[in-house]
Amino acid sequence: MRTRAEDLSQEVRSHRSTVSYGHASNRQALRRGAPTAAQLLALQRTAGNRAVADLLLPVQTVQRVKDEDAVYEIKKKNEHAFIRELLDGLAYDVFEFPVERSGDGIMGKNTISSGTIYQVPGSKDGLLYHLNFTISAGTMTKTKPAKGGTLDLKLSRLHLTARSPKTQFTIVENGPSILTAAASIHCGPGNDWDWEEPKAKELAAKLGVDVEMLKMSTANSRKGQAYMAAAVPGLKNAIQTTVNGHLPNITVTLLADDSTWT
Repeated sequence: MRTRAEDLSQEVRSHRSTVSYGHASNRQALRRGAPTAAQLLALQRTAGNRAVADLLLPVQTVQRVKDEDAVYEIKKKNEHAFIRELLDGLAYDVFEFPVERSGDGIMGKNTISSGTIYQVPGSKDGLLYHLNFTISAGTMTKTKPAKGGTLDLKLSRLHLTARSPKTQFTIVENGPSILTAAASIHCGPGNDWDWEEPKAKELAAKLGVDVEMLKMSTANSRKGQAYMAAAVPGLKNAIQTTVNGHLPNITVTLLADDSTWT
């Protein structure tokens, strides 16, 4: 007999009919089949975040195996460059993480995906989302003839940002600037969008709409706290798969450095 969770999972898959438009560094991506927020929440309540993440996680491409000694030497010299070696090719759901130091997404200790744009009625620019988290490298031991190597990675500050597309390309490796921080709102696994904060009104004004329209648009795009709760196990799996693809003889341990990854 099928369980309620299996029925919900099948329902979500069978109702994949909406279309979202993605944008990343002049690349247009058409993704069909976004489940509704209600379906995601129902599946999350009955089967947990893992089941939701399994629906959202894209098929992982086979990663190029890298020279372990060369990667180890990079780690000793520059942690940002080391993380770029590890996460090269990382993707989750509609989000891709470019191996860049500035522009539409960056990779390093502060890792930000390329943007994905969703339509907002009344706005010609649309609303851009990106995923953001911080990652730091702990101890790495190299592979020995009779024993595999190990690597610890600490993860923190996972959140989703919504902003105007025009500010996405001002991202830099050194952290948020006045340009990137202005008129942007955030949500995470433990918090939804805060529509009372001044930045929500600033963002709505920048897009030429009111806050209620902005609120409706985030709901229509199925991006919010439920999505981010599912992203925790889903993105962990994507990171693990990506790193293991590059360094197959290394056992990778992902450590939650704050509550956003637990």
